Amino acid sequence: MAKKSRKFSTRILLVVLGGYLLTSLYYLNNLYDSKIKSSEKGTLERLEGISNTLASQINGTLLKLILVSYEKKDAIIDKYGDPNYREIAELLERTKAINELPSEIYTLTYDSLNNKVFFGISSAQRQYYRHEYTSPPEILITNYTIGAKVPMYHDENGIWLSAFTPIKDNKGNTIAVVQTDMPFDTFIEEAKQDLYQNVLINLVIILTVTTLLFYWLRLLLKREEDIMGQLSINNEIINKKNEDITASIDYAKRIQQSLMDSEDKLKSIFPSSFVLYKPKDIVSGDFYWIQSLNPENTKIAVAAADCTGHGVPGALVSVLGITHLREMVGKGKDIEPNTMLEELNRRIINTFKSKEKGITSKDGMDISIAVIDKEKKMVSYSGAYRPLLLYKNGELIEIQGDKHPIGGDHFIEDRKFTRHEIAYCSGDWLYMFSDGYVDQFGGDRSRKFMKKRFKSMLVEHIAKDCETQFSILDKELTEWMADVEQIDDITVLGLKLT
Repeated sequence: MAKKSRKFSTRILLVVLGGYLLTSLYYLNNLYDSKIKSSEKGTLERLEGISNTLASQINGTLLKLILVSYEKKDAIIDKYGDPNYREIAELLERTKAINELPSEIYTLTYDSLNNKVFFGISSAQRQYYRHEYTSPPEILITNYTIGAKVPMYHDENGIWLSAFTPIKDNKGNTIAVVQTDMPFDTFIEEAKQDLYQNVLINLVIILTVTTLLFYWLRLLLKREEDIMGQLSINNEIINKKNEDITASIDYAKRIQQSLMDSEDKLKSIFPSSFVLYKPKDIVSGDFYWIQSLNPENTKIAVAAADCTGHGVPGALVSVLGITHLREMVGKGKDIEPNTMLEELNRRIINTFKSKEKGITSKDGMDISIAVIDKEKKMVSYSGAYRPLLLYKNGELIEIQGDKHPIGGDHFIEDRKFTRHEIAYCSGDWLYMFSDGYVDQFGGDRSRKFMKKRFKSMLVEHIAKDCETQFSILDKELTEWMADVEQIDDITVLGLKLT
Protein backbone atom coordinates (compact mmCIF):
# COMPACT_ATOMS: atom_id res chain seq x y z
CA MET A 1 0.00 0.00 0.00
CA ALA A 2 2.85 2.32 0.93
CA LYS A 3 4.57 1.45 -2.32
CA LYS A 4 1.47 2.30 -4.32
CA SER A 5 1.18 5.57 -2.40
CA ARG A 6 4.76 6.47 -3.20
CA LYS A 7 4.21 5.66 -6.88
CA PHE A 8 1.10 7.81 -6.86
CA SER A 9 3.01 10.63 -5.16
CA THR A 10 5.81 10.25 -7.73
CA ARG A 11 3.31 10.53 -10.55
CA ILE A 12 1.79 13.61 -8.94
CA LEU A 13 5.26 15.09 -8.57
CA LEU A 14 6.13 14.41 -12.20
CA VAL A 15 2.81 15.84 -13.40
CA VAL A 16 3.13 18.94 -11.21
CA LEU A 17 6.79 19.49 -12.09
CA GLY A 18 6.12 18.92 -15.79
CA GLY A 19 3.20 21.31 -15.71
CA TYR A 20 5.22 23.85 -13.78
CA LEU A 21 8.15 23.63 -16.18
CA LEU A 22 5.90 23.99 -19.23
CA THR A 23 4.12 26.92 -17.58
CA SER A 24 7.44 28.54 -16.68
CA LEU A 25 8.74 28.18 -20.23
CA TYR A 26 5.52 29.67 -21.59
CA TYR A 27 5.75 32.43 -19.02
CA LEU A 28 9.32 33.30 -19.96
CA ASN A 29 8.34 33.25 -23.63
CA ASN A 30 5.56 35.75 -23.02
CA LEU A 31 7.24 37.73 -20.27
CA TYR A 32 8.12 40.67 -22.47
CA ASP A 33 4.55 41.59 -23.41
CA SER A 34 3.22 41.01 -19.93
CA LYS A 35 6.07 43.02 -18.40
CA ILE A 36 5.46 45.92 -20.76
CA LYS A 37 1.76 45.91 -19.85
CA SER A 38 2.52 45.59 -16.15
CA SER A 39 5.13 48.35 -16.30
CA GLU A 40 2.73 50.58 -18.22
CA LYS A 41 0.03 50.02 -15.62
CA GLY A 42 2.46 50.73 -12.77
CA THR A 43 3.79 53.85 -14.49
CA LEU A 44 0.28 55.18 -15.12
CA GLU A 45 -0.71 54.55 -11.49
CA ARG A 46 2.43 56.36 -10.31
CA LEU A 47 1.72 59.33 -12.61
CA GLU A 48 -1.91 59.37 -11.45
CA GLY A 49 -0.82 59.38 -7.80
CA ILE A 50 1.48 62.36 -8.43
CA SER A 51 -1.18 64.34 -10.32
CA ASN A 52 -3.82 63.56 -7.66
CA THR A 53 -1.50 64.81 -4.91
CA LEU A 54 -0.68 67.99 -6.84
CA ALA A 55 -4.35 68.70 -7.58
CA SER A 56 -5.12 68.53 -3.87
CA GLN A 57 -2.25 70.93 -3.08
CA ILE A 58 -2.94 73.55 -5.75
CA ASN A 59 -5.41 76.27 -4.76
CA GLY A 60 -7.98 76.21 -7.58
CA THR A 61 -9.35 79.63 -6.67
CA LEU A 62 -5.84 81.09 -6.81
CA LEU A 63 -5.19 79.44 -10.16
CA LYS A 64 -8.45 80.85 -11.51
CA LEU A 65 -7.33 84.35 -10.45
CA ILE A 66 -4.04 83.88 -12.34
CA LEU A 67 -5.78 82.68 -15.51
CA VAL A 68 -8.23 85.59 -15.41
CA SER A 69 -5.48 88.12 -14.69
CA TYR A 70 -3.21 86.96 -17.51
CA GLU A 71 -5.33 86.04 -20.50
CA LYS A 72 -2.82 86.52 -23.35
CA LYS A 73 -0.23 84.13 -24.69
CA ASP A 74 3.19 84.56 -23.02
CA ALA A 75 1.71 87.07 -20.56
CA ILE A 76 4.08 85.35 -18.12
CA ILE A 77 7.41 84.13 -19.51
CA ASP A 78 9.03 82.99 -16.26
CA LYS A 79 7.87 82.08 -12.78
CA TYR A 80 9.06 85.39 -11.30
CA GLY A 81 6.41 87.46 -13.07
CA ASP A 82 3.78 86.90 -10.37
CA PRO A 83 4.20 85.65 -6.75
CA ASN A 84 1.10 83.44 -6.92
CA TYR A 85 2.27 82.00 -10.23
CA ARG A 86 5.71 81.38 -8.76
CA GLU A 87 4.25 79.53 -5.78
CA ILE A 88 2.47 77.00 -8.00
CA ALA A 89 5.38 76.72 -10.47
CA GLU A 90 7.85 75.95 -7.67
CA LEU A 91 5.46 73.34 -6.27
CA LEU A 92 5.54 71.65 -9.69
CA GLU A 93 9.34 71.94 -9.80
CA ARG A 94 9.75 70.32 -6.36
CA THR A 95 7.36 67.52 -7.25
CA LYS A 96 9.22 66.83 -10.51
CA ALA A 97 12.55 66.70 -8.67
CA ILE A 98 11.33 64.54 -5.77
CA ASN A 99 9.72 62.02 -8.10
CA GLU A 100 12.63 62.13 -10.59
CA LEU A 101 10.33 62.67 -13.53
CA PRO A 102 12.12 62.99 -16.89
CA SER A 103 9.57 65.46 -18.31
CA GLU A 104 7.94 68.64 -17.10
CA ILE A 105 4.72 68.88 -15.08
CA TYR A 106 2.16 71.42 -16.26
CA THR A 107 -1.42 72.59 -15.98
CA LEU A 108 -3.88 72.62 -18.89
CA THR A 109 -7.03 74.69 -19.36
CA TYR A 110 -9.85 73.63 -21.69
CA ASP A 111 -11.73 76.37 -23.55
CA SER A 112 -15.06 74.63 -24.24
CA LEU A 113 -16.37 77.50 -26.37
CA ASN A 114 -13.53 77.22 -28.89
CA ASN A 115 -12.76 73.55 -28.17
CA LYS A 116 -9.09 74.33 -27.50
CA VAL A 117 -6.64 73.34 -24.79
CA PHE A 118 -3.99 75.77 -23.48
CA PHE A 119 -0.91 75.27 -21.35
CA GLY A 120 -0.87 77.08 -18.01
CA ILE A 121 1.79 76.86 -15.32
CA SER A 122 4.80 74.59 -15.89
CA SER A 123 7.70 73.20 -13.87
CA ALA A 124 10.03 74.26 -16.69
CA GLN A 125 12.37 77.25 -16.34
CA ARG A 126 11.03 78.75 -19.58
CA GLN A 127 7.26 79.00 -19.33
CA TYR A 128 4.97 78.46 -22.33
CA TYR A 129 1.97 80.13 -20.76
CA ARG A 130 -1.24 80.13 -22.85
CA HIS A 131 0.39 78.26 -25.74
CA GLU A 132 -2.12 76.05 -27.50
CA TYR A 133 -1.86 72.29 -27.09
CA THR A 134 -2.53 71.47 -30.75
CA SER A 135 -3.12 67.71 -30.56
CA PRO A 136 -4.25 66.70 -27.07
CA PRO A 137 -5.58 63.17 -26.49
CA GLU A 138 -9.36 62.99 -26.80
CA ILE A 139 -9.70 61.67 -23.25
CA LEU A 140 -8.30 64.93 -21.90
CA ILE A 141 -11.42 66.74 -23.11
CA THR A 142 -13.99 64.04 -22.34
CA ASN A 143 -12.64 63.46 -18.81
CA TYR A 144 -11.64 67.06 -18.14
CA THR A 145 -13.74 67.36 -14.96
CA ILE A 146 -12.90 63.93 -13.50
CA GLY A 147 -9.34 63.13 -14.59
CA ALA A 148 -7.92 59.96 -16.14
CA LYS A 149 -4.87 57.88 -16.93
CA VAL A 150 -3.80 58.13 -20.59
CA PRO A 151 -2.09 55.08 -22.13
CA MET A 152 0.38 55.47 -25.00
CA TYR A 153 -0.58 58.33 -27.33
CA HIS A 154 1.05 60.61 -29.92
CA ASP A 155 1.10 64.39 -29.95
CA GLU A 156 3.21 67.06 -31.59
CA ASN A 157 6.05 66.48 -29.11
CA GLY A 158 6.35 62.69 -29.22
CA ILE A 159 4.88 59.53 -27.67
CA TRP A 160 3.80 59.62 -24.03
CA LEU A 161 2.18 57.97 -21.06
CA SER A 162 0.25 60.50 -18.97
CA ALA A 163 -2.20 61.08 -16.14
CA PHE A 164 -4.20 64.21 -15.34
CA THR A 165 -6.38 65.32 -12.42
CA PRO A 166 -8.84 68.25 -12.25
CA ILE A 167 -8.02 71.25 -10.06
CA LYS A 168 -11.15 72.54 -8.36
CA ASP A 169 -11.99 75.94 -6.89
CA ASN A 170 -13.78 76.35 -3.56
CA LYS A 171 -17.14 75.85 -5.31
CA GLY A 172 -16.15 72.55 -6.85
CA ASN A 173 -15.74 73.94 -10.38
CA THR A 174 -12.92 72.57 -12.54
CA ILE A 175 -10.44 75.39 -13.29
CA ALA A 176 -7.72 73.34 -15.00
CA VAL A 177 -6.03 69.95 -14.87
CA VAL A 178 -2.51 69.12 -13.72
CA GLN A 179 -0.78 66.60 -16.01
CA THR A 180 2.27 64.43 -15.42
CA ASP A 181 4.05 62.65 -18.31
CA MET A 182 6.53 59.91 -19.02
CA PRO A 183 8.22 59.81 -22.47
CA PHE A 184 7.50 56.43 -24.01
CA ASP A 185 11.18 55.89 -24.95
CA THR A 186 12.23 56.39 -21.32
CA PHE A 187 9.47 54.07 -20.13
CA ILE A 188 10.53 51.32 -22.59
CA GLU A 189 14.17 51.49 -21.47
CA GLU A 190 13.19 51.21 -17.80
CA ALA A 191 10.81 48.33 -18.60
CA LYS A 192 13.57 46.44 -20.47
CA GLN A 193 15.98 46.80 -17.55
CA ASP A 194 13.33 45.43 -15.22
CA LEU A 195 12.63 42.66 -17.72
CA TYR A 196 16.25 41.45 -17.81
CA GLN A 197 16.38 41.42 -14.03
CA ASN A 198 13.10 39.53 -13.82
CA VAL A 199 14.28 36.87 -16.31
CA LEU A 200 17.31 36.10 -14.15
CA ILE A 201 15.25 36.12 -11.00
CA ASN A 202 12.64 33.83 -12.53
CA LEU A 203 15.27 31.33 -13.68
CA VAL A 204 16.58 31.09 -10.13
CA ILE A 205 13.02 30.77 -8.83
CA ILE A 206 12.19 28.01 -11.33
CA LEU A 207 15.21 25.95 -10.27
CA THR A 208 14.47 26.45 -6.59
CA VAL A 209 10.75 25.82 -6.84
CA THR A 210 11.29 22.69 -8.95
CA THR A 211 13.24 21.19 -6.07
CA LEU A 212 10.85 22.16 -3.30
CA LEU A 213 7.49 22.16 -5.07
CA PHE A 214 6.32 18.70 -4.08
CA TYR A 215 6.79 19.35 -0.37
CA TRP A 216 5.33 22.85 -0.55
CA LEU A 217 2.36 21.61 -2.53
CA ARG A 218 1.20 19.36 0.29
CA LEU A 219 1.67 22.12 2.83
CA LEU A 220 -0.15 24.70 0.71
CA LEU A 221 -3.09 22.38 -0.01
CA LYS A 222 -3.55 21.76 3.71
CA ARG A 223 -3.18 25.44 4.51
CA GLU A 224 -5.62 26.37 1.73
CA GLU A 225 -8.21 24.02 3.18
CA ASP A 226 -7.82 25.65 6.60
CA ILE A 227 -7.99 29.16 5.14
CA MET A 228 -11.04 28.41 3.03
CA GLY A 229 -12.79 26.96 6.04
CA GLN A 230 -12.02 30.07 8.08
CA LEU A 231 -13.03 32.36 5.20
CA SER A 232 -16.34 30.57 4.94
CA ILE A 233 -16.96 31.16 8.65
CA ASN A 234 -15.87 34.81 8.36
CA ASN A 235 -18.11 35.37 5.33
CA GLU A 236 -21.07 34.02 7.24
CA ILE A 237 -20.31 36.39 10.12
CA ILE A 238 -19.88 39.37 7.76
CA ASN A 239 -23.07 38.58 5.86
CA LYS A 240 -24.97 38.31 9.13
CA LYS A 241 -23.59 41.64 10.32
CA ASN A 242 -24.45 43.26 6.97
CA GLU A 243 -27.97 41.91 7.22
CA ASP A 244 -28.29 43.25 10.78
CA ILE A 245 -26.93 46.68 9.76
CA THR A 246 -29.21 46.88 6.73
CA ALA A 247 -32.19 45.80 8.84
CA SER A 248 -31.34 48.50 11.40
CA ILE A 249 -31.10 51.17 8.70
CA ASP A 250 -34.37 49.96 7.16
CA TYR A 251 -35.97 50.30 10.58
CA ALA A 252 -34.46 53.76 10.92
CA LYS A 253 -36.03 54.59 7.55
CA ARG A 254 -39.46 53.58 8.88
CA ILE A 255 -38.91 55.75 11.97
CA GLN A 256 -37.86 58.72 9.82
CA GLN A 257 -40.84 58.27 7.49
CA SER A 258 -43.20 58.03 10.44
CA LEU A 259 -41.91 61.38 11.71
CA MET A 260 -42.02 63.01 8.30
CA ASP A 261 -45.38 64.26 7.07
CA SER A 262 -46.88 62.08 4.36
CA GLU A 263 -47.79 63.16 0.86
CA ASP A 264 -51.39 62.25 1.72
CA LYS A 265 -51.37 64.93 4.41
CA LEU A 266 -50.09 67.47 1.88
CA LYS A 267 -52.82 66.51 -0.59
CA SER A 268 -55.50 66.74 2.09
CA ILE A 269 -54.65 70.43 2.49
CA PHE A 270 -53.56 71.18 -1.08
CA PRO A 271 -55.26 68.64 -3.39
CA SER A 272 -53.17 69.73 -6.39
CA SER A 273 -49.69 69.03 -5.06
CA PHE A 274 -46.80 66.56 -5.40
CA VAL A 275 -43.54 65.57 -3.73
CA LEU A 276 -40.58 64.14 -5.63
CA TYR A 277 -38.55 62.54 -2.84
CA LYS A 278 -35.46 60.46 -3.71
CA PRO A 279 -33.01 59.63 -0.90
CA LYS A 280 -29.46 58.88 -2.06
CA ASP A 281 -29.22 56.07 0.49
CA ILE A 282 -31.81 54.12 2.47
CA VAL A 283 -32.36 57.06 4.84
CA SER A 284 -32.21 60.71 3.82
CA GLY A 285 -30.83 64.05 4.95
CA ASP A 286 -33.71 65.81 3.15
CA PHE A 287 -37.14 66.21 4.66
CA TYR A 288 -40.37 68.06 3.94
CA TRP A 289 -42.90 69.16 6.53
CA ILE A 290 -46.42 70.60 6.49
CA GLN A 291 -48.49 71.77 9.43
CA SER A 292 -51.81 73.58 9.78
CA LEU A 293 -51.49 76.52 12.16
CA ASN A 294 -55.20 76.79 12.92
CA PRO A 295 -58.18 74.41 13.13
CA GLU A 296 -59.74 75.78 9.94
CA ASN A 297 -56.69 74.85 7.82
CA THR A 298 -56.57 78.39 6.49
CA LYS A 299 -53.03 79.08 7.65
CA ILE A 300 -50.48 76.45 6.69
CA ALA A 301 -46.72 76.13 7.30
CA VAL A 302 -44.73 74.24 4.66
CA ALA A 303 -40.98 73.50 4.74
CA ALA A 304 -38.37 71.71 2.65
CA ALA A 305 -34.94 71.12 4.17
CA ASP A 306 -31.52 69.77 3.19
CA CYS A 307 -29.53 68.64 6.24
CA THR A 308 -25.76 68.30 6.45
CA GLY A 309 -24.67 65.14 4.65
CA HIS A 310 -26.85 62.26 3.57
CA GLY A 311 -27.46 58.71 4.73
CA VAL A 312 -27.51 58.04 8.47
CA PRO A 313 -25.77 61.32 9.58
CA GLY A 314 -28.14 63.45 7.49
CA ALA A 315 -31.14 61.45 8.69
CA LEU A 316 -30.26 62.07 12.34
CA VAL A 317 -30.11 65.82 11.74
CA SER A 318 -33.40 65.67 9.81
CA VAL A 319 -35.10 63.98 12.78
CA LEU A 320 -33.91 66.83 15.00
CA GLY A 321 -35.27 69.39 12.52
CA ILE A 322 -38.69 67.72 12.24
CA THR A 323 -38.94 67.33 16.02
CA HIS A 324 -38.06 70.96 16.74
CA LEU A 325 -40.50 72.27 14.10
CA ARG A 326 -43.30 70.18 15.55
CA GLU A 327 -42.55 71.41 19.05
CA MET A 328 -42.57 75.04 17.94
CA VAL A 329 -45.93 74.95 16.19
CA GLY A 330 -47.34 72.61 18.84
CA LYS A 331 -47.24 75.45 21.36
CA GLY A 332 -50.09 77.10 19.52
CA LYS A 333 -48.24 80.31 18.76
CA ASP A 334 -49.03 82.21 15.58
CA ILE A 335 -45.37 82.38 14.59
CA GLU A 336 -43.88 83.66 11.36
CA PRO A 337 -41.34 81.80 9.15
CA ASN A 338 -38.41 84.03 10.11
CA THR A 339 -39.01 83.53 13.85
CA MET A 340 -39.36 79.78 13.23
CA LEU A 341 -35.94 79.73 11.54
CA GLU A 342 -34.36 81.82 14.29
CA GLU A 343 -35.76 79.52 16.98
CA LEU A 344 -34.75 76.41 14.99
CA ASN A 345 -31.21 77.78 14.64
CA ARG A 346 -30.93 78.29 18.41
CA ARG A 347 -32.25 74.82 19.13
CA ILE A 348 -29.96 73.06 16.67
CA ILE A 349 -26.90 74.92 17.97
CA ASN A 350 -27.77 74.22 21.59
CA THR A 351 -28.30 70.55 20.77
CA PHE A 352 -24.87 70.28 19.16
CA LYS A 353 -23.15 72.33 21.84
CA SER A 354 -24.19 69.74 24.38
CA LYS A 355 -22.14 67.18 22.45
CA GLU A 356 -18.51 68.23 22.66
CA LYS A 357 -17.20 65.08 21.00
CA GLY A 358 -18.23 63.35 17.83
CA ILE A 359 -20.31 66.23 16.35
CA THR A 360 -18.73 68.70 13.97
CA SER A 361 -19.44 72.42 14.01
CA LYS A 362 -20.83 72.19 10.47
CA ASP A 363 -23.89 70.10 11.33
CA GLY A 364 -27.08 71.91 10.45
CA MET A 365 -29.36 72.40 7.47
CA ASP A 366 -30.47 74.62 4.61
CA ILE A 367 -34.22 75.12 4.73
CA SER A 368 -37.06 77.16 3.30
CA ILE A 369 -40.30 77.76 5.23
CA ALA A 370 -43.46 79.30 3.83
CA VAL A 371 -46.59 80.22 5.81
CA ILE A 372 -49.60 80.30 3.47
CA ASP A 373 -52.60 82.35 4.57
CA LYS A 374 -55.54 81.21 2.43
CA GLU A 375 -57.88 83.92 3.73
CA LYS A 376 -55.53 86.83 3.04
CA LYS A 377 -54.07 85.17 -0.06
CA MET A 378 -50.56 85.85 1.24
CA VAL A 379 -47.38 83.80 1.39
CA SER A 380 -44.85 84.63 4.11
CA TYR A 381 -41.46 83.09 3.37
CA SER A 382 -38.03 82.86 4.97
CA GLY A 383 -35.09 80.76 3.87
CA ALA A 384 -31.68 79.61 5.04
CA TYR A 385 -29.80 79.31 1.75
CA ARG A 386 -32.85 77.76 0.06
CA PRO A 387 -35.06 79.80 -2.32
CA LEU A 388 -38.80 79.80 -2.97
CA LEU A 389 -40.26 79.68 -6.48
CA LEU A 390 -43.72 81.23 -7.04
CA TYR A 391 -45.45 81.15 -10.40
CA LYS A 392 -47.92 84.03 -10.76
CA ASN A 393 -49.12 86.28 -13.57
CA GLY A 394 -47.36 84.08 -16.14
CA GLU A 395 -43.94 84.50 -14.50
CA LEU A 396 -41.81 82.26 -12.27
CA ILE A 397 -40.52 84.44 -9.43
CA GLU A 398 -37.51 83.31 -7.38
CA ILE A 399 -37.22 84.67 -3.84
CA GLN A 400 -33.79 84.09 -2.35
CA GLY A 401 -33.20 82.97 1.22
CA ASP A 402 -30.61 84.46 3.54
CA LYS A 403 -27.02 83.35 2.94
CA HIS A 404 -26.49 81.56 6.23
CA PRO A 405 -27.62 78.13 7.36
CA ILE A 406 -29.40 76.74 10.36
CA GLY A 407 -26.63 75.64 12.72
CA GLY A 408 -23.44 75.11 10.77
CA ASP A 409 -20.20 77.01 11.29
CA HIS A 410 -19.25 79.10 14.30
CA PHE A 411 -22.35 78.33 16.44
CA ILE A 412 -23.94 81.75 15.84
CA GLU A 413 -27.14 81.61 17.90
CA ASP A 414 -28.59 85.06 17.13
CA ARG A 415 -28.84 84.79 13.36
CA LYS A 416 -31.67 86.84 11.90
CA PHE A 417 -33.70 85.77 8.90
CA THR A 418 -35.62 87.97 6.47
CA ARG A 419 -39.37 87.57 6.09
CA HIS A 420 -40.78 88.07 2.60
CA GLU A 421 -44.50 88.58 2.00
CA ILE A 422 -46.02 87.93 -1.41
CA ALA A 423 -49.65 88.15 -2.47
CA TYR A 424 -50.97 85.30 -4.59
CA CYS A 425 -54.07 84.30 -6.49
CA SER A 426 -55.84 80.97 -6.50
CA GLY A 427 -54.22 78.77 -9.12
CA ASP A 428 -50.68 80.09 -8.61
CA TRP A 429 -47.98 77.47 -8.07
CA LEU A 430 -45.40 77.35 -5.26
CA TYR A 431 -42.22 75.22 -5.40
CA MET A 432 -39.65 74.36 -2.73
CA PHE A 433 -36.65 72.08 -3.31
CA SER A 434 -33.30 70.92 -1.98
CA ASP A 435 -30.18 71.32 -4.11
CA GLY A 436 -29.99 67.62 -5.00
CA TYR A 437 -31.94 67.92 -8.28
CA VAL A 438 -30.13 70.95 -9.71
CA ASP A 439 -26.67 69.71 -8.61
CA GLN A 440 -27.05 66.21 -10.05
CA PHE A 441 -24.44 65.33 -12.66
CA GLY A 442 -25.45 63.80 -15.97
CA GLY A 443 -26.10 64.61 -19.60
CA ASP A 444 -23.63 64.18 -22.44
CA ARG A 445 -20.77 65.95 -20.63
CA SER A 446 -21.46 64.85 -17.06
CA ARG A 447 -22.36 68.34 -15.91
CA LYS A 448 -24.78 69.60 -13.28
CA PHE A 449 -28.45 69.90 -14.20
CA MET A 450 -28.42 73.54 -12.96
CA LYS A 451 -31.21 75.72 -11.60
CA LYS A 452 -31.79 77.56 -14.89
CA ARG A 453 -32.73 74.33 -16.70
CA PHE A 454 -34.85 73.28 -13.71
CA LYS A 455 -36.84 76.54 -13.72
CA SER A 456 -37.33 76.43 -17.49
CA MET A 457 -38.74 72.92 -17.18
CA LEU A 458 -41.21 74.05 -14.50
CA VAL A 459 -42.42 76.96 -16.63
CA GLU A 460 -42.77 74.74 -19.71
CA HIS A 461 -45.10 72.33 -17.90
CA ILE A 462 -46.78 74.68 -15.41
CA ALA A 463 -50.18 74.30 -17.05
CA LYS A 464 -50.20 70.54 -16.50
CA ASP A 465 -51.71 68.83 -13.45
CA CYS A 466 -49.63 67.81 -10.45
CA GLU A 467 -49.37 64.13 -11.42
CA THR A 468 -48.05 65.04 -14.87
CA GLN A 469 -45.56 67.54 -13.44
CA PHE A 470 -44.30 64.87 -11.04
CA SER A 471 -43.90 62.33 -13.86
CA ILE A 472 -42.02 64.82 -16.06
CA LEU A 473 -39.63 65.82 -13.27
CA ASP A 474 -38.98 62.18 -12.42
CA LYS A 475 -38.48 61.10 -16.04
CA GLU A 476 -36.23 64.07 -16.89
CA LEU A 477 -34.03 63.34 -13.87
CA THR A 478 -33.77 59.63 -14.72
CA GLU A 479 -32.80 60.37 -18.33
CA TRP A 480 -30.33 63.06 -17.24
CA MET A 481 -28.56 60.75 -14.79
CA ALA A 482 -28.47 57.71 -17.12
CA ASP A 483 -25.59 55.66 -15.66
CA VAL A 484 -24.29 58.44 -13.38
CA GLU A 485 -24.61 57.75 -9.65
CA GLN A 486 -26.98 59.94 -7.63
CA ILE A 487 -24.77 62.29 -5.59
CA ASP A 488 -27.21 63.69 -3.03
CA ASP A 489 -30.70 63.40 -1.60
CA ILE A 490 -33.37 64.94 -3.86
CA THR A 491 -36.59 66.66 -2.80
CA VAL A 492 -38.94 68.78 -4.94
CA LEU A 493 -42.26 69.93 -3.45
CA GLY A 494 -44.88 71.65 -5.64
CA LEU A 495 -48.35 72.79 -4.70
CA LYS A 496 -51.15 74.75 -6.35
CA LEU A 497 -52.33 77.56 -4.10
CA THR A 498 -56.03 77.91 -3.33
